[in-house]
Amino acid sequence: MKKTTGLALGSVFASMLLAGCSTTNTYVDYNQKGLYSGSVAGNVPFVEVGQKTVTARGFVWESCSDITSRVAGQLNAAAHAQGANRVIDIQWLNHADGDYVAQPICTTAWGWFAAAGVGGLGPWVKMVEARGNMVFADDAPLNALRSEHAHRLAERDRLAEEARQAELLRRQQEAEAKAEAERQAREQAEAAEQADDDVVSDDNSAE
Repeated sequence: MKKTTGLALGSVFASMLLAGCSTTNTYVDYNQKGLYSGSVAGNVPFVEVGQKTVTARGFVWESCSDITSRVAGQLNAAAHAQGANRVIDIQWLNHADGDYVAQPICTTAWGWFAAAGVGGLGPWVKMVEARGNMVFADDAPLNALRSEHAHRLAERDRLAEEARQAELLRRQQEAEAKAEAERQAREQAEAAEQADDDVVSDDNSAE
């Protein structure tokens, strides 16, 4: 009888806690922590190491973003501890309805204040739980492709610079040739004018 009563009270207490829950979606920079929401690890080959679940709780005044970021960091650390270097298929538990979702989420159990008064001031009011599959991904093929792409870009830039320098040289030579042609034309005009002056001077002298 006492056991049954205890279970009933526990159920009622749990119901009171969950009834006052609110959820907050947050942002986690997966790239910084080697996490992936999808089932691929950056489109590179990988082997599965195992699944990991991390749970964290916090005070009501703590930032949900800080707690979810902490959980993400713990997932990353757990993966490296197992020889993995990625965590894929990341899912976050919505404590309010028990479903796992893709968006990082934090649940605040306001029911602690109603059910236990000062219990709402403890480091358990905010809850975050995430799970994912730890994998070891081979970056070598991707790094080789990136290196080849960088080489191609560098070669493209080198050829473009050579073409630019060749065009500058062509324009410079064209300008110099034009200037030289104009100089020669002026000299010829001056010579012709001087010749005409000499003829006039000779005619005057003959008279």
